Amino acid sequence: YGAEAGIRRYTRQIAAEALAFPSFRTDCTPCLPERNWNGTVQKKGEGFFRAHLPPPILNAAQNALSLLKAVRPLRPGPFADCYFEPDVLPTHQVHAKTRVLTVHDLSSFTHPEWQTKEHTVGMERAFEESLGRADRIITVSNAVRNELLSLFSLPEEKVETIPNGVDHAIFSPVPLNDCLDMRSRLHVPEHFILHVGSLSPRKNPETLLTAISLLPKTLRRHYPLVLAGVEETTHPDLLNRLAAMPFVRLLSHVSDPDLSKLYNTADLMVHPSLYEGFGLPVLEAMACGCPVLTSTDPALLETGGGAASHVDARDAEGMALKIRNLLEDERLREEKSVDGLKEASRFSWHASAKRHLDLFWKLCRSS
Repeated sequence: YGAEAGIRRYTRQIAAEALAFPSFRTDCTPCLPERNWNGTVQKKGEGFFRAHLPPPILNAAQNALSLLKAVRPLRPGPFADCYFEPDVLPTHQVHAKTRVLTVHDLSSFTHPEWQTKEHTVGMERAFEESLGRADRIITVSNAVRNELLSLFSLPEEKVETIPNGVDHAIFSPVPLNDCLDMRSRLHVPEHFILHVGSLSPRKNPETLLTAISLLPKTLRRHYPLVLAGVEETTHPDLLNRLAAMPFVRLLSHVSDPDLSKLYNTADLMVHPSLYEGFGLPVLEAMACGCPVLTSTDPALLETGGGAASHVDARDAEGMALKIRNLLEDERLREEKSVDGLKEASRFSWHASAKRHLDLFWKLCRSS
């Protein structure tokens, strides 16, 4: 939804935080080395730590990096102490004493209608094999953990939940005057409703648009809808409809600093997804003090932590009513802003990475 999203953001954050832990030698390699990778992250005093980030047009599997906690990275000879795969990909070609992988969501199995046939077939072939080869499986929410245990025959002690984090250095409250440059460059109005994410069916844009259309015209005029992270090459019919709609502003890829300023200036962020594994935009919006209305999807109930407002994702009338109530009640928005800041303060990428590394260390010592 911004310069990077989902698995790419997770992988970069865990890899970068790992550099602060001296117990491991950390090597990061692209999962598809024949691709044209680029980008570096410097580690102070030790040259460069390579964090090869793929072009944003690649799919999620290609976006994932292979973070290796190793004696020697991906070479014959002594095994790695621990191999970490931040996405569910086959790991049988990796020399490692112990293996860890992360499951971000199970939409390929719970909602195959949202996937291409090739993706679904590929996941069916590789997923269960990867699970069987892993010594430990990380899920980013208890909602995903519960789904995983219900769909696959796995011992409960093999699956551990480690929540995602938020970068508070970027996503935090800032003075509105500091957001003026962003508003001018991106042509963002003074008041608006924000939605961050793609136009894919799982993000539920159709219900959101219906809910917005049910608002009184005066509210739609005063609080236009800004859609950030819209892919310019996908869903052409919906894009054409949106472009012709009054009170709608489309933004494509947005940098993290600009995204933070969008959260800071929005009157309300609406994230009505039908399904999520975690819901990073909800957490990042709350970290900026933006009131959030999201769905009752289990993962979003978990991430919202009681600080966000929730509504049935398929109930357009209920969504419109919740949006109207929040927009017309400034005191309620202020309460949700304070609650969101408090809830988001419990999450950080540093804490998430430390739990990852503690798990790696535990597995290494027992292997």
